[in-house]
Amino acid sequence: MRMRLKIRYFGSASDDAGTAEETIEIPDGSGISTVHARIAEMHPAIGKRWHNLLIAVNQSYVSGDPKLGNGDEIAIFPAVSGG
Repeated sequence: MRMRLKIRYFGSASDDAGTAEETIEIPDGSGISTVHARIAEMHPAIGKRWHNLLIAVNQSYVSGDPKLGNGDEIAIFPAVSGG
């Protein structure tokens, strides 16, 4: 079985993806690392800087490789620094 995820891109990540939103399918039981691999195939520029991006699942920032569920929304943000 496969699950469908809504991917939302913000800021320069949207520029790199060429879209603000898309849907991907990955195998059931997968985690963020599978999303990373799939997006890196689709959008190499995002894949290269993945570890410098902020990732949220269902509006909560995540780290590591949490497991995902069908219909989850993944948001990808460029890290912002300020002073």
